[in-house]
Amino acid sequence: MNDSRIAPVFQILAEDIHALGIRTVFGLMSDDTAVFAVTLNGLGVKFVGARHENNAIAMAEGYAYSTGALGVAIITVANGSREGRSAPGASPVPPGAPCLRGTGARAPHPAPPNRCL
Repeated sequence: MNDSRIAPVFQILAEDIHALGIRTVFGLMSDDTAVFAVTLNGLGVKFVGARHENNAIAMAEGYAYSTGALGVAIITVANGSREGRSAPGASPVPPGAPCLRGTGARAPHPAPPNRCL
């Protein structure tokens, strides 16, 4: 992981997730997370789609429990992050189930031309 890179945030996060050895990420596809999910997939990190934020978090937690690896859930911003907090395991994760939850965010307006955040 090189902190001197100049690139869109989604690209740096995807590269860092890949560099950490994470090969499966669970999430909800939306306009806030689509570019990130496609970037992850291009790096060989499988994006497993869910139908609801709660499902993505539960899938990541189940993955963490069953593999001992970090479970990663990517959900949408605003309503998605609020919905994700109501997931069955959204309270502090018990020991032995390391989970990372991330939310997408829209670029600030006006966004720089030809740039995604």
